[in-house]
Amino acid sequence: MFKSYYHNTSAEPFVYRNVGEQLDLMCKEYPDRECLVFCAEKKRFTYAALHNDVTKFAQILLSLGFDVGDRLGVWLPTTSENICVTLAAAKVGLIKVNLNPTLTARELKDFLLLSGCRGLIFQKQVKSVDDCWSQLNILSATLQSCEPGDLRDPDLPSLQHVILVSQDEQIEYSVPGVHVLQKIMVTSSPEDVLERQNLVECESPACIFFTSGTTGQPKASAISHFTIVNEINQSWGTDCDQFYERLCVPVPIYFIYGYMNATMHILQVF
Repeated sequence: MFKSYYHNTSAEPFVYRNVGEQLDLMCKEYPDRECLVFCAEKKRFTYAALHNDVTKFAQILLSLGFDVGDRLGVWLPTTSENICVTLAAAKVGLIKVNLNPTLTARELKDFLLLSGCRGLIFQKQVKSVDDCWSQLNILSATLQSCEPGDLRDPDLPSLQHVILVSQDEQIEYSVPGVHVLQKIMVTSSPEDVLERQNLVECESPACIFFTSGTTGQPKASAISHFTIVNEINQSWGTDCDQFYERLCVPVPIYFIYGYMNATMHILQVF
């Protein structure tokens, strides 16, 4: 991995925090301030509520045995679960791999292999993709015969966990080889999450994006915690006043623009 920095004079020094620490800071300073609204889901989050949900997601990831530096493929549309997974993965040192939810099975397999994902999170249906599960069956027939968390497919050697996210709290959907998010037994605590967060270096990768492939095969690009935290603090701090009213972000968050504007800008410290 190549690292690069562009140095210039500035009145604002760089901040050395990881994304999880940045979220903790915002929750401590503004716990009751609203930070996210999902109109389609009829959900609203304050910083305290978001922090609580993110911590629960992080506990699930630790309970499944994910380690610092593991890649987690997120094959979801722009939903509250996607935002929570994004921040939870960063909290426990995973590298979120942003995947277009309309990828075909072949494209998804290529991206999973290229990024070396250990986990994949998906939902059953995404707009034009009526049945993501059928795409996963094409991706790996082994899912039909293995236990959840024990996928051993020679065509996908790094992939171990496949996790289904559902809006239905009473879901009875059960597939061999697939975890259902609501049914995962949590064996870690918030203290475990904080202990893991303290191990995450701010210059370690936080996420991976894929280029569009217009000039050849899509390429993976990693962005660090350091880059994310300083981008939102430097750019948004100069362009916007504190707690400007509302920002509508219809851009998918598997794009870098949607990722930074829909997710990470709420972590800007004033």
